[in-house]
Amino acid sequence: MALDLHAGSAELARILPHSGIRQLKVLGNSLLHDLSFVRKLSGLSSLSLSGCPRVRKLSALEGLPLDSLDLELFEIEKSELAHLRRLDRLTSLSVTGPLLDSNIPLPSGHPTVERLTVASQKTTVINDLSEWPALRELVVQDDCDALSVLLAASRAPALNSLDLAIDSLRLPVPFGLPEFDEPLLVTD
Repeated sequence: MALDLHAGSAELARILPHSGIRQLKVLGNSLLHDLSFVRKLSGLSSLSLSGCPRVRKLSALEGLPLDSLDLELFEIEKSELAHLRRLDRLTSLSVTGPLLDSNIPLPSGHPTVERLTVASQKTTVINDLSEWPALRELVVQDDCDALSVLLAASRAPALNSLDLAIDSLRLPVPFGLPEFDEPLLVTD
């Protein structure tokens, strides 16, 4: 179900059926500031949140039986991402947008996520994926710190697919190669 409606959490809890919704996309809702309404939706397994700039807290998601979560962030605090670690059925996570206090737009790890997509208008840094034991596929879009992503990917125990869906990739001058006098630029 796609929901393109301006309504707060209390109103959504009142108008949405409490059962029968497996997938929910909330689009362009500038009135929504918390996600408590999703706790009443039994059977919800997939949630997508896009264009909801007032949502700053993710605690209502804790413990939900979601297997897929797609979040567009609007400068929430990094500490809010810790709530995502308590989604024990989650296998697909997509995080788009900047955080208020960090350029690492991920929780510190997740035990069940197999597919992770990260996109941000700010330079994305991924410093460690060793606490993502089930992660098989990583997609990084927009601008990223390539070395941090490659190093993090090398520490992901089960990773077998890395997609850098970006326009260009800046790499530092290869150590010990004097014929390169400026950073390498790889495009397309």
